[in-house]
Amino acid sequence: MTKDELTKGQKDAIKHYEDAHYREDFTPNPADESMMGHNQIVWLQNECKRLVKERDEMQAIVDRVKLENNNLYTRVADALEVNEHHQKLNGKLQTRVTDLEEENQKMHEHLDKQVQEARKGGM
Repeated sequence: MTKDELTKGQKDAIKHYEDAHYREDFTPNPADESMMGHNQIVWLQNECKRLVKERDEMQAIVDRVKLENNNLYTRVADALEVNEHHQKLNGKLQTRVTDLEEENQKMHEHLDKQVQEARKGGM
């Protein structure tokens, strides 16, 4: 018997059992009991237990995924912060490299000028 084959009374009994399972006060509804045989009731109770266990396992998985998701968001935020720091540092380093290149160019021009003057002076 599949879940699709259950009667409305059986589906209602499953819902009643699932709700009562968490209250731990399940007692079969006498009106539903008169419509089902003992074997059907036992099967239905076992099916309800299985479904509740499956739901609890799924909830545990969802909780684990939520925790992992939060951890990933934290790691991404940390990585973005490090990236921003590195970009600022790289900007400062690029500015310093540009300054040194300009200073090097000025020194090169100054030395060239001195060499040319020395050559004109007879060296």
